[in-house]
Amino acid sequence: RSMQDMLLSRPLDSPTDPKLDLIAHANDWASTGSVIGSLAVYFVVKLALLAFAIVLPIPCGFLGPIMTLGAAGGRFFGEVFVMWGLVNDSVRPEAFAIAGAAAFATGMSRALVTPLLFFEMTGQINQPFSVFVAVITAYLVGDKLSLSMYDTLGVIGSTFSLRQFNRADAMS
Repeated sequence: RSMQDMLLSRPLDSPTDPKLDLIAHANDWASTGSVIGSLAVYFVVKLALLAFAIVLPIPCGFLGPIMTLGAAGGRFFGEVFVMWGLVNDSVRPEAFAIAGAAAFATGMSRALVTPLLFFEMTGQINQPFSVFVAVITAYLVGDKLSLSMYDTLGVIGSTFSLRQFNRADAMS
């Protein structure tokens, strides 16, 4: 449900619709005082839980939590930029959430097809140029700083990594 909240065009501090929630106001982002504070706490807790889930010796999915984490980070920056007046009225905070989710997933997985998957899954194609700029930037920065998530899991789990193989080794 939180991923849907990040992508909605309504402000996060507006009351939720009890018909949509199983528990009324369960997703009220302003209950802790401010939306920005709630988003920051949500991002940190979600990041810690994702890191914990990744190192557990049980299989789990990564793409959904990574996209939710990226959407929370993007929505956080969108809310901050709107609050400070750094963007005009045509740019909404949910556009930052879309760019954040696609960029975070691309930076973690190094898969450039991620924004297309995200556009297909959500049906929201708001400001595609900014999303693609964020994705390319995340790809380049992530490639310079660390291995991809899948290569890192291969190293942790002592399994093979495609980066271990040379072209000459494959030919012989």
